[in-house]
Amino acid sequence: MARTGKVDYHIHYYLDKCANGEMKLENIVPVAMSLHLEEIAIIKHYSEWLPNNKEKWVDWKRIDPEQFDLYLKEMKQFTVPKGIHILSGVETELLDESGKINISPEKAAKVDVILLSVHWMPELEIIREIFPVLINPYDPAELEALEPCWNEVKGDLGCRQIMNAYVTAYINALQSNKQIKVLAHMRDGCDLPERLGLLGPNIDLVECFEPLFEVVAKRNVLWEINSPVKHKEILLQANKKGVKFVATKDSHSLSVLKNRLLIEQYIDSLGLNKGVVYKR
Repeated sequence: MARTGKVDYHIHYYLDKCANGEMKLENIVPVAMSLHLEEIAIIKHYSEWLPNNKEKWVDWKRIDPEQFDLYLKEMKQFTVPKGIHILSGVETELLDESGKINISPEKAAKVDVILLSVHWMPELEIIREIFPVLINPYDPAELEALEPCWNEVKGDLGCRQIMNAYVTAYINALQSNKQIKVLAHMRDGCDLPERLGLLGPNIDLVECFEPLFEVVAKRNVLWEINSPVKHKEILLQANKKGVKFVATKDSHSLSVLKNRLLIEQYIDSLGLNKGVVYKR
């Protein structure tokens, strides 16, 4: 359906509270076509479970079933113009080492693609062992309060254990969910150890990710990039192993979508191979 590079699979719909009200199909599609995109995915957040039992946690947002039904209805009723292919999809989270994701198979079957996010996995066994309470690792105050816990895992051994758990979770999810077509904003994986102060002096992140490269390439799952990463050596090795990449801006507004060319240029500057979900 599309040529390599002429795609964007991470465009949020107005029904998500995090998206601008202008993010409706009648507005998104003309902008996408003006950018010469041939295939896009219009995405709805879908989280059945939140670890804090509230409506939001980190970047997870509890699904409203009525909104999801409305999303499906509007996607189905929209008349798609010639020259572009539109996919329905959800962005959901990876939960634990078993590969469980935050949407039921029955609901997942209602859309074309799943974008798999991470952000943080409190259900990982190693995380539950280390931290006595649920934490938001992106909240400086919470991190400071739990500094003694972080000190237990800082350095090579702790970083490797956490990254191995992440990679295991990714692999199990891909092996049990054929609808997963994109690993969303993989900066969450590539730069996570450094952002959390876990990166030991001798840790080889490429080695940690190596088992994931093979599974991603074999299953034709795309590796999404929506911002530059510090550890670009991970991307370069993934590329050598046959992983295909896709540029997005994780667009929540039309202005952000219009600026996606910068990410295309970043991918091109690294010489990474791009992929598509459906080929011509």
